[in-house]
Parts: sequence; C-alpha cells; structure tokens
Amino acid sequence: NTIAHNHLGLALAKQGRINEAVRHYSEALRTDPDYANSHSNMGDILMKQGNLEAAVTHFERALEIKPDDATIHSNLGVALIRQNKTAEAAAHFRKSVQSDPDYAPAYYNLANILKREGNTTEAIAHFQKAISVKPDYADAHYNLANTLMQQGKTSEALTHFQKALQFKPDDAEIHNQIAVIFMKQGKIKEAAAYFRKAVQIEPLNANMHNNLGIA
Repeated sequence: NTIAHNHLGLALAKQGRINEAVRHYSEALRTDPDYANSHSNMGDILMKQGNLEAAVTHFERALEIKPDDATIHSNLGVALIRQNKTAEAAAHFRKSVQSDPDYAPAYYNLANILKREGNTTEAIAHFQKAISVKPDYADAHYNLANTLMQQGKTSEALTHFQKALQFKPDDAEIHNQIAVIFMKQGKIKEAAAYFRKAVQIEPLNANMHNNLGIA
C-alpha cells in the first residue's frame, strides 16, 4: 500500500539505493497521487540528483496537500536557492518558521540569504534564532561568527567559532579561522597551535601551510 511503499522508499534512500527508492515513491504516488509525504521524499531525492525543476514540482504538489508543513517549505526553499530564485526561497523559509517556530534549518537558510543581500543585522538575528532552537548547529555558529567578523566583532566571533569547533572538531577551516583571530590579537603561540591542527587535518591545503609558516 501507499504508506508501506513510502516507508520502504525512505529506508532504501538511507541505504543509498536511490533508484529503488524512487521506484517505491513512484508506486506510492501511483496508488495515491495526493500522498504528500511521497511527493516530499521524491523532491528530496530529485534535488540531490540535481533535477531541480522536477524537485520543485513535487515540493509544490506536497504543499498543495500540506500547506503548513515547515519541512516541505524549507526544502522547497533550498531547491529555489539552487535555481537562483532567492526571493521565492526566502518567502518559503519565512513560511516554514511561521508554521514551526522551532525549525532551525529555515532560520539558518534565511539568514544566509539576508547575509548575501547585505542585511547583516537581520541575518545575525536569524543565525542566533537557529542556534537558540538547536544549540549544536555548527554551521549556524560558523556563519554567525563570519558575519560578526565582518562587523568587526572579533571577540563574539571567536566565541561562535569555538562553539562550531566543539561540534565539528575535525573541521580544518574552523581551526584556521580561530588561528586568524588569535594572530590579530597578537596571541602567536595560540594561533600556531590552531594553524598546526588545521594542517594536520588538511595536509594538502597550501593556504593553511602558508598560515602556519607566518605564525
């Protein structure tokens, strides 16, 4: 039946058996063309495959059936960003958080749009909101830190880079960014330790080797 095919599709997708998952989602939609979850799941797979137009079609159909689903609004927003339809994407991220004020990915994606548009203050507010509902959101901490750096708020940025590192300890770029701040603060020994760790993680990254040499 429809639900069984959808659940099997989900399980197969998690195993990376994409073609089989698509077949089961298709079968679910054949038996029930108005089953929103299968439209949404099909949209996810199509988006990962780069078939954005088809993905958008499935997400939009899912929203016709479930117009207040925060996850579907957010996923449609991501697909629209990849089509460079930024304004439409932002509208769906806003609808997502209206439907579920605790849906962190929508705050995060909206913040990234606002940052690119130069609306730094509102971007910071949305990164902070994403973190407030998901404190271990490493990417939100990282992008918030970069935004704060642009405003010259180095100490606040350092706090969020360190938070990001707490949740992504093997991310060379975070180590590198922390080291850069320590260099600016004249803390050469601390900077060198973070540059060294960045190089250990990405030994082929010439830029990080260069930074270690400067420190």
